[in-house]
Amino acid sequence: MAGEQRRQQHGRQRWKALWVAYAEFLGVPSLIILGFIVLSGVTLALDWFGVPLFGISQQRIIRFLFGSADATSNLLGSTASSVITVASITFSLLLLAVQQSATSLSGQVIDQFLRRRVNQVIFSFFIGTALITLIVLSSVNEAFVPVFSTMLVLLCTFVSFYLILVMFYVTIDQLRSVKIVSAIHDLTLAPESISISW
Repeated sequence: MAGEQRRQQHGRQRWKALWVAYAEFLGVPSLIILGFIVLSGVTLALDWFGVPLFGISQQRIIRFLFGSADATSNLLGSTASSVITVASITFSLLLLAVQQSATSLSGQVIDQFLRRRVNQVIFSFFIGTALITLIVLSSVNEAFVPVFSTMLVLLCTFVSFYLILVMFYVTIDQLRSVKIVSAIHDLTLAPESISISW
């Protein structure tokens, strides 16, 4: 009987830990990444049905903007690899900076860094851009060149690279001693609050 109660309590603790993980960090990125996947499906459907863009046929856009299926495939492959590489290097360096700050101030710095909505949005935007690029890349062939989807990938890539600048500033701003102490103070006064605004 005691073993059964322990198993039930352990199961409840797992569900609670999963809920806390989604509430603290995984919730917003999961929704944004899901939105990217749905958006890629919508643009691929538009490409599949041949909807013209501002009255210009897709074939003319392909001929003047992308060239061919091979050129589009090469463009998407380069975009995917560059976004993934830049994201991994950038996030590694930023997390290293956060960890260094945490050693001198408090272990709460890392928790606060992950809880901040702006960080979650930027992380998930990079992951969403990489996912949408891979989804569109997998659909390209000689008979089907996705115009809307490729243009969406390019737009998301430009925004992602701009977000690197935003991420650097936001991270440096969050690592200021005044901000860290203020965030720890707010968290101490309201321990039931999970989200911390920047």
